[in-house]
Amino acid sequence: MAQYDHLEEVLRDAVAERTGTTVATDLYPWLVAAAAVSIVKTTTRLWSKPRAPRVRLIEKIEDAFDQVAAGLPVPAAPGKEGAT
Repeated sequence: MAQYDHLEEVLRDAVAERTGTTVATDLYPWLVAAAAVSIVKTTTRLWSKPRAPRVRLIEKIEDAFDQVAAGLPVPAAPGKEGAT
């Protein structure tokens, strides 16, 4: 888990620099870094499960980022056209 903590710290600094925010006082770089690291951790855990469909990990990570960027819409139930 230490590697994820380090990654989150590096991402926080990069986001703050890129957005002109401050790590010490602004929430934004913390939220972005935490979301990104959570996506990678969660997706990797799901992907490594024995019964998970065999797709490339990067495809799962990209899908997770797309879902978050879209506001985490509720997926449609199997057999239904749209989410409710």
